[in-house]
Amino acid sequence: MTKIKPFFLIFLLFICFSCNKIIEVDFPELEEKLIIESLFSPDSTFSVFVSRTTNFDDSNVYFIDDATCKLFANDEFLFEFNYQDTGFYIAPDNYKPLPGVLYKIEVTHPDLPEVWAEDSIPVFKPSLSNIQLIDSARFDCEGYYYADVYFNFTDLKNQDNYYELSLFVREDTVPDIGLSISKIEWFENLKENYFTIIRSDDFILTNESLIDYYPIRYPFSDMLFSASTHQFSIYYNTKIYSSFIAYHTLFIKLRSTSHEYYNYRKKQILHKNNQMGDFWTGTGNPVQMYTNVHNGYGIFAGYQEVVDSIKNY
Repeated sequence: MTKIKPFFLIFLLFICFSCNKIIEVDFPELEEKLIIESLFSPDSTFSVFVSRTTNFDDSNVYFIDDATCKLFANDEFLFEFNYQDTGFYIAPDNYKPLPGVLYKIEVTHPDLPEVWAEDSIPVFKPSLSNIQLIDSARFDCEGYYYADVYFNFTDLKNQDNYYELSLFVREDTVPDIGLSISKIEWFENLKENYFTIIRSDDFILTNESLIDYYPIRYPFSDMLFSASTHQFSIYYNTKIYSSFIAYHTLFIKLRSTSHEYYNYRKKQILHKNNQMGDFWTGTGNPVQMYTNVHNGYGIFAGYQEVVDSIKNY
């Protein structure tokens, strides 16, 4: 016991007399630029969100309410967007974009450099077939149950194609676990659905190297199944709010996306994941977000989507 005391005293002295040195870092002032965000499809009115950049030490979002946003289709001027609220600009007459048209947006502001971007919606609209669901097909080391889902999808021929897969679940019954009336009402007033993390051993998806980032939206290409039909195999967690979901409807959303959309989503998953961390693991290296906006930042990209469902009853 006497051999331990000197080390213990040294440790206490180290704690008592140790000090912290505050290092102030002066980040350079960056040139302010416009940010535009628009993911557009034929199913919704064309819209765009406009904001501006900030410095490293400022996490606020500064939306722009006095920009001029012009839209062109195949190099022909269409219209100016109408300002709505909190940075959102909406197309007049509820205009919805069309597949196969090359759209270009130009955004100008009195105090910031002009920006522009262009993209189009893929002509090909995906479709799903032969959807199958096997409930409680597997469980992990923590006892969480997963359901397996299978579906067929045929890729378009003779071109590079890009897609995005997402799953969301709708709670169809209130779990009978002795909940209070207020808790039952809370369950009944849940949003119609919630996204669930995609897990898979499918080589088409694992080839994108995103499975370990627990994505809820999974971008992938047709590199490994071009012009052929592939049966996708995925699984998802059937637990929410510490309750096993006995009865629910699974919705499968598949988007046919532009290359710009695909690049943006892949970088977004890495960017967000590397902002997370804790005391033991720290955070990852910063990942620069993808942008196709010239002289600014953000994304302007098109997609088409199909949604199908299967009940887990």
